[in-house]
Amino acid sequence: MSALYQVKITSNKSPSVIGTLPTDFSMEASSEWTSPFDSGIFDKFSKLAGAFSFSLKDKRLSSQVWSGSSPIQLTIPIEFMAQTDAKKEVVDPIKNLMKLALPGTTGVGGRGEFLDPPGPTVFDQFKTGSTSFNGEKITITVGKFLRFSKIVVVSVQPTFTLRLDSRGFPMRGRADVTFRTFTVLSKGDLNRMFLG
Repeated sequence: MSALYQVKITSNKSPSVIGTLPTDFSMEASSEWTSPFDSGIFDKFSKLAGAFSFSLKDKRLSSQVWSGSSPIQLTIPIEFMAQTDAKKEVVDPIKNLMKLALPGTTGVGGRGEFLDPPGPTVFDQFKTGSTSFNGEKITITVGKFLRFSKIVVVSVQPTFTLRLDSRGFPMRGRADVTFRTFTVLSKGDLNRMFLG
């Protein structure tokens, strides 16, 4: 499989997974905009004026003000097909992808288990110049043109084709991996995300 048509998911706490790219996928960059003058006292006077069949609304009061942007989120269907070993080439990679969306556990003094969240932690954002990373650093590389670093895996939905090998493992599978960037991206971050 050529690197041009691969999706590679790496993690500092889980095995790497390599699968085949779909024919296409989409992503969205979005911002939230609101009209701060379209409520409160202006709205009350406008409703009163509307009762007399005229409007007090000035077009300029409908101006939009940026209130924030959302992290980029996308879903990539990743294909797996067995060439020699269905367990290693299909089942294990999909299982490892599913683990990226699930918490780990920590036992404290033999008294139960505490859940460790998957993905990066907020505190990792403030460690400038530090090589230590408490959370899970997950990177997804799409072909040779796109790389998402420090992402959050929202969901993994596997589908197995029930064409089984002699041991009973599916020979083919697909995982729809939905992920988003850990933080909102700036224009500079977007430039760095697109490779080359």
